[in-house]
Amino acid sequence: MKIDVKTVAQLAAELNGKLSGFRVEKVQQPERDTLLLTFNKRADDKLLINVHSGSARAQLTSYSFEQPPNAPAFCMLLRKYLLSAKLTAVTQIAGDRVLRFDFNIADNFTEGKACSLILELFGAANLLLCSDDGHIIDCLHKVGIEASRPALPGLLYEAPVPVASRNSADTGFPAAFTETAVSASDGMSEAPQTDLSSLFDELFTKREQQTKEQQRGAALGKILKTLRDRAARKLTAQTSELAATADRERFRESGDIIKANLHAITRGAAKLTADNFYGEGEITIELDTKLSPSENAARYYKRYRKAKMAETVLTKQIELGQNELAYLETVISELELARSRSDIDALREELTAGGYLKSAEAKGKKRPQSSKPITVTFPSGAVAAVGRNNLQNDELTFRQAARGDLWFHAQKIHGSHVVLRGKADENDIYAAAKLAAYHSKSRGDTVVPVDYCLVKYVKKPNGAKPGFVIYSNFQTVMVKPETAGK
Repeated sequence: MKIDVKTVAQLAAELNGKLSGFRVEKVQQPERDTLLLTFNKRADDKLLINVHSGSARAQLTSYSFEQPPNAPAFCMLLRKYLLSAKLTAVTQIAGDRVLRFDFNIADNFTEGKACSLILELFGAANLLLCSDDGHIIDCLHKVGIEASRPALPGLLYEAPVPVASRNSADTGFPAAFTETAVSASDGMSEAPQTDLSSLFDELFTKREQQTKEQQRGAALGKILKTLRDRAARKLTAQTSELAATADRERFRESGDIIKANLHAITRGAAKLTADNFYGEGEITIELDTKLSPSENAARYYKRYRKAKMAETVLTKQIELGQNELAYLETVISELELARSRSDIDALREELTAGGYLKSAEAKGKKRPQSSKPITVTFPSGAVAAVGRNNLQNDELTFRQAARGDLWFHAQKIHGSHVVLRGKADENDIYAAAKLAAYHSKSRGDTVVPVDYCLVKYVKKPNGAKPGFVIYSNFQTVMVKPETAGK
């Protein structure tokens, strides 16, 4: 969706009325095609300039954006010119889809030279920083001189051909730069005015944020599935190795038979055929021709001890592998239930704490703030708390909950821990159970069995993964998954 000429005129008037006279306090570039300017006395929202073709626009927004660890070069240049600069006017150039933001640069607390940001919203959208004489200082997307309208540092900015002939006030820019700018009252439709920034937030920003959250979730899901598949392959290999150790008694028996027939074996023999005193008839045992009869017996005893030790080690490793696989499955389920960026960040935090992801600090990134459990207050005054991830589940159940609180979990399925505090009645119990069902893998089912018991009956086995518990003395209710205690 592209913005038309009349909308750009209205947008220029709207932004000019709301931002003119304010100074720039912060310049950020969260993405390659997105710029954010924060002005003094407007802490509630920021000027968002988007240069992505198809959604190019300028607007005020209250949405927050994740910032990269290091500001791009274009952002650093804009900070040099625009920090503390006063926005003097927002105008439309040439009656076309071009916005110009004029600034007075602050120099030692006095007004110095002027500069302008030019936002072209047609074709391949672009953002250019120009000096007061109309020359391009830099631009977000550089266009070579072979193009019809080149955009490179040092070139004189060429405004598009005017849509209509208008009288232009003298702005101090060269003729090629001083195309007609639409004022707040010029070119406006007689239709009732719309808050375009709010409209753009609904049409563009909200959708873009949701897309980013989906992309973040998809990226994390890809990592999790890779970890899960790797754990599953490792578990399969270990299970096969363990199955091979089941035949270890044969090695010990072969050693015993060789040892009992040392007198009948000549050095260099490849086989021994002798009575099988562990079974019926005769048995043929392979021998290493390079070893003596007693060394062959020792070889079979060694294979027996190795297989026996492998059984002990593999049994433990398989148990750990099964726990890890089950844990990764719970995180994948939680990711499928995640509905916001904070939920995804909480899962990333959990995986980082578990060593599955690299620490954000190691890459110079800010660690996301720890999210809090979801809380729901019922009419009776009882409060239900819902863990957002496995770490929160452990924190909620074993550190925050009292022993007399009620604990809920969907039966035999991955899901959140729910703790019900306060004096709860039967309605509260069913409402908390509905929350536990809703925040589980069975969310889409019609009816879900939910177990509940006192917190004191919930235990965590030694060495168990986050979120894994065992419980006793529980009751079960059948409920429909619902949120907010409905």
